Amino acid sequence: MTFAMPTAAAIRDLAQLTVAANLAEIPLNIETADPLVRSDWIRTGRAELSVQPVPASDATWKVELGLASRNPIDDSSTIFLESIRRRRGQSASRARRLWIQTEDDTPHIRDRVTLLGNSVSLLPTQIEIAPQLVRAVTSVLQHGDLLLASRNEATQLGLHWYEIGEIRLIRGYSLNSHSGERDAVLVEACGDLIATALGGRSK
Repeated sequence: MTFAMPTAAAIRDLAQLTVAANLAEIPLNIETADPLVRSDWIRTGRAELSVQPVPASDATWKVELGLASRNPIDDSSTIFLESIRRRRGQSASRARRLWIQTEDDTPHIRDRVTLLGNSVSLLPTQIEIAPQLVRAVTSVLQHGDLLLASRNEATQLGLHWYEIGEIRLIRGYSLNSHSGERDAVLVEACGDLIATALGGRSK
């Protein structure tokens, strides 16, 4: 059966998940895609199983989000979003930005980030949805922008990861399926490995 997972999941983690599922007699064919595509695959029957973004309170798996940066910050494990606010005399055309991945373009994350940006006086253009991850990472490397990401994602991209000073954000996931027949079996046999592939933990 086809199991749709996020594009950021590490290949080795997905392979280990597939091995464990096969041993549990759950034959998986894992494919990766963005959330809207994964949802559409379930609707059309292309995929039998998918993990989909949900609020943390409804999540089976939880991934802490933080800010990924190109530069290390001495003696700090935290970045405040307020730190990229445009200062007096700085050109408005290229203030530093926060990029939100399509995986986090959901009301329970995007709207909270937008409200926080407003509260610390960021310009509307300083918070953007990245249509492609490569575009966001290019801007992080070239302009010193920030990327909303999990710790695992930052590590895979060669970036430094920091907690967000003003807010705690959790990327939640639950299992969505075409029929629901083997959901409990998969979660029981492979729930921890799914959490690892997502870069988080089980609830």
